[in-house]
Amino acid sequence: MNRVDLPTGKPRHVWLAPLITCAFGGAFVAGAWQAEGKLAAQRIMVDLIMPVGLVWLASLYATITFWKNDRHKTSLLTAALFIFMSVLFSPLTCRILMRRIEGPAPSLSPLAENSPTYRAVVVLGGGASLGRDGTAQLNSDGHRVAMAAQLWHAGKVSAIICTGDDNYVPAPLPNRQMDLIERDRWNPARQGIELLVSLGVPVNRLYRVGGTHTAAEMENLVKFFASPPETFPTDGKVGLITSAFHMPRAMRLASGESLEFIPIPVSYRTAPHEPVSVVDFVPSANAGQLFYMGIREMLARLVGR
Repeated sequence: MNRVDLPTGKPRHVWLAPLITCAFGGAFVAGAWQAEGKLAAQRIMVDLIMPVGLVWLASLYATITFWKNDRHKTSLLTAALFIFMSVLFSPLTCRILMRRIEGPAPSLSPLAENSPTYRAVVVLGGGASLGRDGTAQLNSDGHRVAMAAQLWHAGKVSAIICTGDDNYVPAPLPNRQMDLIERDRWNPARQGIELLVSLGVPVNRLYRVGGTHTAAEMENLVKFFASPPETFPTDGKVGLITSAFHMPRAMRLASGESLEFIPIPVSYRTAPHEPVSVVDFVPSANAGQLFYMGIREMLARLVGR
């Protein structure tokens, strides 16, 4: 009887994909440690074990595994996912995008001695929220409110207008009605006023204008300026305070309503000088959030908002 050798097939090298993936992630950790120190390396390790980092590494692992098993089309799909995450969730990419959205910072601080004074500033809602303890608190855009308080204490402004309406009010409990005062706790304009009062701004110099989004706020501001309260100052410039990334959209909408504001951008997502770091090339959820914010502003411009 003749001996028949069974086909063994080409070796699959099951260790290749995990080895390359681990070496790839390890190279970032080692590079950061060598170039920037222990803390940078620890930050990258944290980013790599977060969901975004794990999906990024998993897509690289899958690309290598599918390719060596001759599943080239599937490998190309996972490679596209790897590239997608490498670019769109990269802190460097998102920083470049946000710099374009925010634009150059004003050359003169609004708090400088020779900076303009205002009869009023408008603080767009979004800088405050309701904490779990039921009190108003500053959020990531909280410098909108803080800047208004700083301008007041610097003697730069005579009145402050806080805008916004409820975007979220929880449903009342069964058999219990929520009165208007309780519902109003979720109003961003009220929250801004509460915080400004706690920061030393007199309540009789604070005004409130509604609007659930920027366009509605601008429409309501037109009505406010057309018939202001008797105590509201009538002569002088009006400043507009909002986050730097949101300022271009706010100014476009204000111009559409024939409102003339001096922009006072705050809450920058980028710093004056940010050298490129190894960390900038490791995808993270924070970077993805910035990318979302930047793209949202670009889309708003495309649709005329």
